[in-house]
Amino acid sequence: MSTRTRVALLLLLGIGLLCNPFYLWPHHAGDAHELRASETTITADAATAVPVDDLPPETKTAVESAVETLESAADLPVGWYHSDQGGGHDWPRYESEAAVPMTGLAETGPPTVTVEETEYLLTTVAVERSPPVLPEQFRVPIGFTGALALAFGGLLAARGTVQLTTRAAWVVVGVWTGVLLVTAAYDGSFAGVALTTVHEIPLVGIDLSTVAGNFLGTVVWVLPAVGFVLGVGFRRERWRSGVGGTGELLSVLALVAVTWPFTLPGGALGFLIGQDRRS
Repeated sequence: MSTRTRVALLLLLGIGLLCNPFYLWPHHAGDAHELRASETTITADAATAVPVDDLPPETKTAVESAVETLESAADLPVGWYHSDQGGGHDWPRYESEAAVPMTGLAETGPPTVTVEETEYLLTTVAVERSPPVLPEQFRVPIGFTGALALAFGGLLAARGTVQLTTRAAWVVVGVWTGVLLVTAAYDGSFAGVALTTVHEIPLVGIDLSTVAGNFLGTVVWVLPAVGFVLGVGFRRERWRSGVGGTGELLSVLALVAVTWPFTLPGGALGFLIGQDRRS
């Protein structure tokens, strides 16, 4: 396989991993909310049951849509209807609970409406939002793989090999940092790429649910790329040969000791791909 073909394949792989429905699925910090309707056998108080025609236009539209979904689900064959899924039909869905149009409904008691002399009880249900194919937790690993493919494709085009020197390995850090920043800009916040497996950094006590915490949680994901550079450095015997001084070696070891869950995986990959010092 020619170098040009390998470059094209790496670049196409990187673009494909970063430009697909899963990766570009917008990040949502909270659940969506659906408006659902169900027939009620309990006669509502006249003060709480509201005729649908008396509702404001936005609320009326939402209620009629929920009732139509219920009726459509009821017409399906037995076994097809699932109350939590609307029988395969979509309940009216909104970005947040506050966005569900409830104006004009009773402020006390269960929200009940009458549609063609039938009473319906309205409920608001929180539903999880997740991207297609995979859980959202896979977004960062797939993004990192895409950034590696782009970086390797560029380096292969420029150097004719993917075996890296320590200096060339910093390209991976730059490309991955750029991917993180572009993804955050696309999402409108850092929350979609921030570390979410822990809520607070031990000893420091920084809350990762805040805006500053989300930014710091995003910076953490740069560490695997930094570990990649360190792995290349060890492969090239940077510190054993004396190119890097004792102080630099101690700093590297201290960094790895504190951040090893993130830097070691990248370091192992860098060691495998790094170019031997003698070559």
